[in-house]
Amino acid sequence: MRKTKAATCIFLFIGFMPFLLGACISKPAVDSSAIEHQTVHIDLQPPVVTEKKTEHPPFLGPGKQSIWQDVEAYTEWLYSCRTIFETETVHSDDTSGGATVGLKVKGVTIKLSLPISVYLPAKARPELKEHEDGHVLICSLVYRNAYRAAREAGLLIVGKTYEGMGKNLDEARAVALSQPEKIIAAAYQEAVADVCGQASEKYDEYCHRYTGDLKKSRSELAKSAYKTISDIPIKVIK
Repeated sequence: MRKTKAATCIFLFIGFMPFLLGACISKPAVDSSAIEHQTVHIDLQPPVVTEKKTEHPPFLGPGKQSIWQDVEAYTEWLYSCRTIFETETVHSDDTSGGATVGLKVKGVTIKLSLPISVYLPAKARPELKEHEDGHVLICSLVYRNAYRAAREAGLLIVGKTYEGMGKNLDEARAVALSQPEKIIAAAYQEAVADVCGQASEKYDEYCHRYTGDLKKSRSELAKSAYKTISDIPIKVIK
């Protein structure tokens, strides 16, 4: 049987994955602790924060109108999750006008990064920058769980065989590998990216509620928002 490595790339902010034909065959349970150390590898890069001066939010141009026209500042984050699979070809056929393949996932390397862009007016008020710093803090707090979330996502697919069909073997392999890719993407999205989005919404809610209250710093409100959301149980995708 032939072992191959295939690299795919997932960028998680607003997730969308096209539907592809395929199926999953579950194998007998294995020792997850052994899998964790031998076949699931996580490459975690630190967050990178870039501050950009602008008179317009990134989604607007001069003279354009939108529901965001009154926004003075904006923080944009991107939880990136790149997967590299090590596979074993269980079977393949390319003799009947189409191709089929079965790929067993022997291991996966998951590369994580978090670029954050903060858009501020050239002469931003201190309280405006402090507010956006709160969003950056939430992104960083959530990212502390990225390693564990990615590792658990990897454990969901290692040891399983995925079937793919296509016009040729390359297309069939791509279809097969799209399945573990989507499983990891969905699990990471829910455990990390979605949590950040929910905590950021809660933070904005708190900031509005405590407008003018100098006793409550934006960092305190950001931490409170994160704790409120992170204490909510997250559904485990199997």
